[in-house]
Amino acid sequence: MGRRWEQVRLAALAAGLLGLAASVGTAGAWEQAAWGQTVYYRATFKAAAAGSAVLRVAAADTCQVFFNGVLVGSDCTGDRMRSYPVAVQSLANHIGVRVASSGAGRGSGLVALLEGDGVRVESTTNAAVQAWYWTATPQSGTAWTTATVSGQSGWQAVQSGTLDKAGIEDLVDSAVAVIAGFPGGVDPGSRVGGLALAPIDGVNLALGRFSNRSVVTDGDLNTSWDPPVNALNHFASIDLGARKRIHAVRVVTRGRTQAELDANSLRGYSVQVSDDDVAWTEVAVTYQVPQSAWSELRFRPVQARYVRVVIVAIDPTTSPRVGEVMVFGSGFGREGWYLSPVLSAGGPTNFGRLAWEATVPSGTGLAMQFRTGATESDFADAEAGWSAPVVADGVWFPAAEPAALWQYRVRLTTSDDRFSPVLHRLRLPTSGDLAVSAARGSVAPTNAPMGVDTTFVYALDLEYGPAARGVERLAIAVPSTAQLTPSRELAALLAGWESTHELLTLRFALPLLDVPSLQVAFRTRPYAPVHAFRAFLFAPGSDDPLNVAEQASPDPASGSARSWSVITTTVDARTLVMATANPRVFTPNGDGVNDNTVIEFALAKVAAPRPVHIEVRDLGGRLVRAWEAGRFAAGACLRPRGGTAAASPGFWDGTDASGRLVPPGVYVFRVRVAVDAGDHALAGFVSVVY
Repeated sequence: MGRRWEQVRLAALAAGLLGLAASVGTAGAWEQAAWGQTVYYRATFKAAAAGSAVLRVAAADTCQVFFNGVLVGSDCTGDRMRSYPVAVQSLANHIGVRVASSGAGRGSGLVALLEGDGVRVESTTNAAVQAWYWTATPQSGTAWTTATVSGQSGWQAVQSGTLDKAGIEDLVDSAVAVIAGFPGGVDPGSRVGGLALAPIDGVNLALGRFSNRSVVTDGDLNTSWDPPVNALNHFASIDLGARKRIHAVRVVTRGRTQAELDANSLRGYSVQVSDDDVAWTEVAVTYQVPQSAWSELRFRPVQARYVRVVIVAIDPTTSPRVGEVMVFGSGFGREGWYLSPVLSAGGPTNFGRLAWEATVPSGTGLAMQFRTGATESDFADAEAGWSAPVVADGVWFPAAEPAALWQYRVRLTTSDDRFSPVLHRLRLPTSGDLAVSAARGSVAPTNAPMGVDTTFVYALDLEYGPAARGVERLAIAVPSTAQLTPSRELAALLAGWESTHELLTLRFALPLLDVPSLQVAFRTRPYAPVHAFRAFLFAPGSDDPLNVAEQASPDPASGSARSWSVITTTVDARTLVMATANPRVFTPNGDGVNDNTVIEFALAKVAAPRPVHIEVRDLGGRLVRAWEAGRFAAGACLRPRGGTAAASPGFWDGTDASGRLVPPGVYVFRVRVAVDAGDHALAGFVSVVY
């Protein structure tokens, strides 16, 4: 992910990462519905003689236009071609455009056309006609507008943009292409209405891919595949790395003069595709190459992994020299990242539940990560401090609190290049209502066998500032239902406790305002390879917790490192490792004693939540009751301790699908979980008596 993540980091820098790009109050909500970015574009061309010309530019959404190092205009927009008179000099001339997109849904990129005395330069993705480059690295001054950027770090060839040409006034030539660069592989100005994956239109899908003629995919027109004079049926094959929907192949000839291009050009070739590199299908062919510098064959879109160009016509007196073979398709890239600027919360802040609006078609994915800090230096390391990925809204803010500064990043993915996930809106409530001014937690031991009852001790260190209101409740994320074993000191503070399969919650008789540390002992079973014992502190009357940070400093007594994560030391080969009824015999007669049961189950090694289905049948096989328990990752769903059983996913009160009590007898329950490898199920017996 190194190169892609560097692009994301540079995009954030261009958006203002080194300065606080936004501020949210200590009470209210932060919201974002548009994702802007700044991209720099360059082109260099040669003119035979000096003269005058007009440079026309439109860009989404605003831009600055430079010609030969001089700012010639800064009023261009995405809805009209602006005209700038320029003086063309003999030999090299330079066009530079700084485009700032607001992410307002008008598309991304620019369209440019220069026409004058004997010269014409247009925006294009075809480097054989005119090379255009882009970067998201912030550029200061004007040196970038005339520098040689080809082959320079951070500069890349452009691809097709998404600016809508139909909405551009005074577009004198509708054939001129829209070009763009997409930092991080995302399109923040997407016309689909939010942050989406960047399209792959205009991207050379063959660049850097494996080929039997590696020089045709190296991006260097100074290297070439040189078949012999009698090269009939010789071919260059390319492995795109995965099946892509493609519709065009471009062949670029190596040569510096027109005479060399004429002599080196292919005379005829066919384009063939394959999924297995064995069976090939011809999708296009030409026996008369229309241009000497380059030619392109377009065909009906087809899904394929392998592409090859086969020579079908030759000139008996010359041998071809193929500089590059380019493959083009449509759709979206497979992965993209957006990195926000560092955002200011306006002071120590407690964040609420995440809320976002997104369109996530089947086969696509959207995940977010967050991190917090006190100063900008806390964000200097691009990979440090990030929370675990969040894949659904409605969850509590996952990074350390309270915090004055914060940052987020978004990962978009698709397994079907026809579809992209789209993030339309992101909202985060904020509050200055703090339980404490700082909290750090760790757990011991940090190693335990999988699925075995183990006693853990959670150590919590608390600091109280002037704004602290105290801790009314403490919730600890547990891998399965826990049993609290309080010490005498802890018992003196408690009003009660309860545990579900997700949280062990302690309620204090009086809010903690002067307790610097707590030791919480409990027994539970870990089922995931790694479980993070995160904790949450609730101020009096608040349902919006403050996240406890992981204790990073070493133990002062032993000097050993501390952590809130537990690693399992054994592995269970099964996915569904346990299913039982608790109790196995119950009496649903309404007397308040033993009136229900809970179908308990445990999953191992399941990283992403998976759907769990429970059904109950009589001994004759007739379905009595069935329900979807929910989606669960590794862990155990047991009968709650200290709470109500009705909230358990496996709760059964002895009624059938119509709500009637079932007759007394023995019943068979079955728990089923769906994972990538197929369904896993376990069954057991439960008895109903009156």
